[in-house]
Amino acid sequence: MKQTVRLSKNVIPIEYDLKIRPDLKNFTFEGVETITLSILKKTKTLTLHSKELEIETAHMSDMWGKISYDEKSETATFTFPENIPAGKNKLTIVFKGILNDKMRGFYRSRYYIDGKEHHMATTQFEATDARRAFPCFDEPAQKAVFHVSLVVPKGKTAISNTLPKSVEEHESGFEVIRFHPTPKMSTYLLAFIVGDFEYIEKKTKTGVQVRVYTTHGKKHQAGFALDCAVKTLEFYEKYFDIKYPLNTLDMIAIPDFQSGAMENWGAVTYRESALLVDENHSSVSNKQWVALVIAHELAHQWFGNLVTMEWWTHLWLNEGFATYIEYLAVDKLFPKWDIWTQFSTNDLGRALHLDALLNTHPIEIPVHHPDEIGEIFDEVSYAKGASVIRMLASYLGEKDFRAGLHHYLKKHSYKNTETLHLWQAFEKVSGKPVAKMMRNWTSKPGYPVVKAEIKNGKLALSQERFFASPISKKKSKDKTIWQVPLHNSSNVQYQSSQKSNFLPVRIFRSLKNPEIGSPSLAKPLKKFILENSYLKVNFGETGFFRTAYSKELLEKLKMPVERKILSPRDRLGVIRDLFALSEAGTIPTTDALEFLSAYKNPARNAYGKAVAGGEDNYTVWLEIALGLARLEQLIVPRQARHLRPTKSNLDKLILDLFSPTMKRLGWSPRKNEMHTDTLLRSLCISRLGRSGHTGIINKARAMFKTGKINPDIRGAVYSVVASSGGMKEYKIFIEKYKKETLHEEKNRIGGVLGDFSDPKILKLTCEFAMSKHVRTQDTVGILSSIGANPEGRDIWLKCIKLNWKILVSRYGDGGHTLARLIKAISGSAEEKHLKSFKEFFATHDAPGAKRAIQQVLERLEGNTLWLKRDGKKIEGFLE
Repeated sequence: MKQTVRLSKNVIPIEYDLKIRPDLKNFTFEGVETITLSILKKTKTLTLHSKELEIETAHMSDMWGKISYDEKSETATFTFPENIPAGKNKLTIVFKGILNDKMRGFYRSRYYIDGKEHHMATTQFEATDARRAFPCFDEPAQKAVFHVSLVVPKGKTAISNTLPKSVEEHESGFEVIRFHPTPKMSTYLLAFIVGDFEYIEKKTKTGVQVRVYTTHGKKHQAGFALDCAVKTLEFYEKYFDIKYPLNTLDMIAIPDFQSGAMENWGAVTYRESALLVDENHSSVSNKQWVALVIAHELAHQWFGNLVTMEWWTHLWLNEGFATYIEYLAVDKLFPKWDIWTQFSTNDLGRALHLDALLNTHPIEIPVHHPDEIGEIFDEVSYAKGASVIRMLASYLGEKDFRAGLHHYLKKHSYKNTETLHLWQAFEKVSGKPVAKMMRNWTSKPGYPVVKAEIKNGKLALSQERFFASPISKKKSKDKTIWQVPLHNSSNVQYQSSQKSNFLPVRIFRSLKNPEIGSPSLAKPLKKFILENSYLKVNFGETGFFRTAYSKELLEKLKMPVERKILSPRDRLGVIRDLFALSEAGTIPTTDALEFLSAYKNPARNAYGKAVAGGEDNYTVWLEIALGLARLEQLIVPRQARHLRPTKSNLDKLILDLFSPTMKRLGWSPRKNEMHTDTLLRSLCISRLGRSGHTGIINKARAMFKTGKINPDIRGAVYSVVASSGGMKEYKIFIEKYKKETLHEEKNRIGGVLGDFSDPKILKLTCEFAMSKHVRTQDTVGILSSIGANPEGRDIWLKCIKLNWKILVSRYGDGGHTLARLIKAISGSAEEKHLKSFKEFFATHDAPGAKRAIQQVLERLEGNTLWLKRDGKKIEGFLE
């Protein structure tokens, strides 16, 4: 059992009076705070969280405390000569610290204007880094009110969670800015930022002042974010039926930022690419990302800030919810974006992928030390959390779901909760046994695969836990049975080929275990005549599970996929599950490859007349591209040409699949074209170009020479140029990267530097990623592109080993960046990578990435087995 790192429940903070003075020349800060405490029983010692701070004095009334530190538990203890009586007391602490460059705690961020270097001071406290800025009770349940004052040079902008209350003269050249008290909140939501900014502003209908802050010269890129924020805030106030609790909401673009954004109450911080949109140089896909990130952070103002999880074990209550609700808001603001279909791949698909491992974790996982806390900010807490919420929402129906949320937020405002409190709220309004149904979805790892077959005219269903690798399945003795809310399309008779007759009926069935201990879930629906019917289980892809159809049922799904009778979500669900079942060894990979023809060909009726064109939905094609990319990753690079299958044969299949869609879309956007067609064009260009389509490669190279490339296809063109290019192109990219000021464009270039095939260039890319020209927040993205390139894996491994010490010092102190970094090699099916990776991490510590290492090893073993099992069959099919 891990020792607990929780502070004593005997001492409760009520409010903090905090005065901080950052020094942007020497990168230090000093502070003084008075904490009003409620002490429940008399004590001589007080223990608070404190990390990398030098505490000069601590006193209560007229007693001075002796100061001692415990580095391991990140605390400071003050021992007083006499007992402090129970009741209300004030503790005053004088301290100082460094403005670090680790993007955690109170840190400095560097940027350039016209070649001149500037710095700002900013904060990032989630999960456990408020203790790096001031001694505090750094746990989500220790909510308090904060009175912040910042001592800053005159002319600097100071931002905190609330609006300034007063500005007073300080010693010459300085002023003290005092802010209004915050609501009662957790330490991790406090923020203070000092620097040179400009901003634009707007008010919501209910009078909340919304501002977007940028460094000088960038406020023209803030308009889209400001519009989104105002509309999103108005939508949430209506949807939750609870007013936003503050009168101000600031959103600040920070040049150095570890994650995408942080929901500090009233002062949300973002990395520049997640907030700024340049009308001439931003792509619609980045615009979409900005809208989703803003909607996510603003959802937290209620879910997380107003009502906060009791401890990090329940992190998913914050993150799963914000991830679900962000789609709700964006769908409301931009109904033509087809955003819920994209959820099926971007969130549901990603969650199913990670959670298919033995080395996953339950949504609710007991965590203790900051290292473990940082590790759970992953696809399980975010994407699986969001997916099971969506499953529950579709089971309860919109009305009860919304009423349950309102009840939960109202009842627990300014308090802390656990998962059970949410289930109780839904049970109260719906009368359904939510806690019982949801128990295994949140407390157990993994999810089921539901097997569907027809027996004597009846639908027979059974379930077992799904594993991506048969090795994991063998190791596991997991017999969990989940309660699966099952929506399925009923059998539809075909009277004519007109679409209007194909109205799938929703049948709500709960796929429960009829008898305890028996995993068989046979539930007769009605007499099912297979000849003229089809059946889609997990209708609308609302359930968090995979479906394995019998041969007959799968065959019958081809027609509704070809004719697009099924929705895009259902069409992508079928192929996604087929690729996953291939990886798991449940079906041969050739079954998935054979089914692809249903997406390519125009559907024809009995007389050979085309009744529907081929697949036209962006997200369905994205899902197909991801499935094929998994196969592409398995295929060993060129130096081992004798191994099967070969890349050239897979490329032929890709060209065959994607060419008709590219032909339909063309290179230039049409007037008023669908948002998703713009995204699809970019996908087709990169997919075809990287598979050797000479027409696409030549056109991309010609465009690159002129430098005039529409931002929507720029990333795709860069990728094609890099994957087919050499040293000349590499040098142009590097020069562009160094000069570029728009972070989004830097990311576009950085993301393709790993796509070259020349090992010499990939080695240079490694060196460049670690150099001073690349912000530490962006290094991992560039390195990962090398690890994901089959030609680059050996170089990636060498680079990681060589720079491991530096990487750990940069990213190893909490957070999930190291975990993201080491997952880049997960696609390999080469034994040597498995061996090398295993040996290295047997002797090298990876703080906050222990689970990630196990996940990579499990993937590498599974891939090797997959290739051995199916390599020859795949080659036979492709030839």
